[in-house]
Amino acid sequence: MGDFLREARTKQIALGEPPNEPIVERAQPDKPPSALPSNGPALCPHEEALCSAIALARLAATEAFQRASHRVLESFARDVLARELQLASADLAALVKTALKSLAAEEPVALLVSSDDLHRLSTCDVPLRADPSLVPGDLVVELRDGSLDARLNVRVLTALAHTMA
Repeated sequence: MGDFLREARTKQIALGEPPNEPIVERAQPDKPPSALPSNGPALCPHEEALCSAIALARLAATEAFQRASHRVLESFARDVLARELQLASADLAALVKTALKSLAAEEPVALLVSSDDLHRLSTCDVPLRADPSLVPGDLVVELRDGSLDARLNVRVLTALAHTMA
């Protein structure tokens, strides 16, 4: 678009018409407008100031978008997962099986699940306990030397972190 505007300005000047609006060239935040290659007449100080202001505004908008995109993606992921979990609950049995298999060396001593999920995991080699702070689909594995937090919220944030990296 910058080349089009510069060309329009050049034609305007060649026809002897006074410029009715400043023509903006392609903004590059790391270079002042006067340092950009020029195909046409030099820009006046007001046009250079405008180009600099536009370059800074564009940079600020880009940074704001990058900061906000993670929050928007997280919100979108939560909404989609909430709808999906209303259709079919989380496969907690598969999650427990995977967790116990991968954490066998750390000696799991108990599994904490929501009271709603307690009845769904009746056959398990590790003691089950209901935790009122957990929601359906959440899992916390208590280990001999700590715990593994596998709540749904933590799993979503971990997946998003890997996606955004």
